[in-house]
Amino acid sequence: MNEMNTKEKELYQKKLKAQLDEWNAKLDQWKAKAEGSSVDAKLEMNRNIEKLEDNIEKGTNKIAELAKANDDNWEKVRDNVEDTWKSLTDGVKDLTSKFTS
Repeated sequence: MNEMNTKEKELYQKKLKAQLDEWNAKLDQWKAKAEGSSVDAKLEMNRNIEKLEDNIEKGTNKIAELAKANDDNWEKVRDNVEDTWKSLTDGVKDLTSKFTS
């Protein structure tokens, strides 16, 4: 892999990792909020927390795929990661709206 692609790949991975860190912070906040909620609200929140945990796991897996990509398939893997990441981000936004409403 040439130096430019390597740097681009590293920066891209850092960007995605930062997003995962943000989602993990939200997850911690939501878990704390769920603890202080009524039983019904807690059940709903826990379902949404599980969805976020699934998104975080998928995101972690995509970062691992990206880390394994070589010069020949880096752009293809990145495009696949971007498609998946958009879906994950949309899912997190949807969950966030449920927690703030």
